[in-house]
Amino acid sequence: MPLASFGCLTSFLMCDTLALERFAPGIFPWYPVHDACLLIQQRSTKREERRYRMVVEHRCPYFSLSAGTLPVPGDAVVLHVPICRCALTEVLVARMSEYPAGELLASYLQGPPLEDQPRPIIGSDLELISPLACTAERCTERCIPGFVRLSADLELEDTVPPAG
Repeated sequence: MPLASFGCLTSFLMCDTLALERFAPGIFPWYPVHDACLLIQQRSTKREERRYRMVVEHRCPYFSLSAGTLPVPGDAVVLHVPICRCALTEVLVARMSEYPAGELLASYLQGPPLEDQPRPIIGSDLELISPLACTAERCTERCIPGFVRLSADLELEDTVPPAG
């Protein structure tokens, strides 16, 4: 077997030993490689759990995340996509939309609705909305002051809605 082929085979075995064992149970002879792969998977799972806990613990109180479906035109496939929402931005957009001049500005803060849910894409600090970016720290330091500043500049009601 050429050396290059052996390298490809080793890479495959390192990446997907569990699938190989399902395909040919009991035939997989390199158990140390398998054990190393399991250890790597366990460590990455623990790392992902820590990251998830950190994100949830420090998440902005105005942020919410749900899933929606997006049909692909001309195909039977339906994509499942995340829908990130910011209640603070939704209030700002609603207040802006009450005035003709504010409607254009409001359109810059949101994307088209998905499954009849509003989809703000930019927060009141004019940064993108995402699960990792929307933290409690960002909310208190930038989003709430941005909400008040934009509301005051546009002569809108500048009371901050309650979180949650």
